[in-house]
Amino acid sequence: MFQMLRIGARRAPERGVSVSVFTVIAVAALLIAGGLAMDGAAAARAHRQVEAAAAQLARRGADAGAVARIVGTDSTQSMLQAARGASGNYPGIAQDVRISGTQLVVRTTAEIDTTFLQFIGVRKLRVNGYAVADLVPTRPN
Repeated sequence: MFQMLRIGARRAPERGVSVSVFTVIAVAALLIAGGLAMDGAAAARAHRQVEAAAAQLARRGADAGAVARIVGTDSTQSMLQAARGASGNYPGIAQDVRISGTQLVVRTTAEIDTTFLQFIGVRKLRVNGYAVADLVPTRPN
């Protein structure tokens, strides 16, 4: 009927179990945060590269257009050819070069493989770059 309770009796140690559960959760959270930081840094680096490629292609097109104007040939075609012709310098980066009104518009795109995000189903990240070169008409002297 009555159970006797012994004062000072020791119970089975449970504290170690709660600490190890906390440790597992904390380590998992740190690994996830580190993985996101690594993939985020890779995406930022790729974004800088595609932005730089877009800017460089726009500069090349604008330079070719300026030379074509001095020589007296069609500057629009020269700009497009120069910008598109330089695309071989950027492997893995797709580009779209167009003339829109008075602007040479360059859009670049690349995909990078993820390291840690693939564990949650994200295998690739797409990054985009954009640059515009304004076509300024020449003024007569």
